[in-house]
Amino acid sequence: MNKKFKAQIKLIEDIATKIEKTAFKNCYWRKDPEIVSFAILHPFIDMAFIAASLVEGAPRPGNVRSYFDNRMIQSVPAIQKLLADCNNPASPDHAKAIETKRTLEKWMDHEVRAFYCPPCYFVQFTGKRWF
Repeated sequence: MNKKFKAQIKLIEDIATKIEKTAFKNCYWRKDPEIVSFAILHPFIDMAFIAASLVEGAPRPGNVRSYFDNRMIQSVPAIQKLLADCNNPASPDHAKAIETKRTLEKWMDHEVRAFYCPPCYFVQFTGKRWF
């Protein structure tokens, strides 16, 4: 087994131990200036593998373009940008931001598996409500 492959396997294993369960609102309303976007993953995707393929400095980045093309991974902007676009009618993303905000608000109290890795935050809905 080559060194890059071993490093990738180790990275995936390390990430898997850092995935936590929480409410989506605890992730999204964090208002962390280091977070640029949220990657919302389909429930059947291995979050550790995807995160290990996308994190900066990954030894062997995977080709995840097909996941985005098939909408199995969706990217949404961080709360600061989303709210700025919602509050600025002149923003080219104004209408889309309002629609995105409405959609996300419906999911705020749902449980997610989450992995925090600036500049991205990976989340995966579990289908359960967070109580």
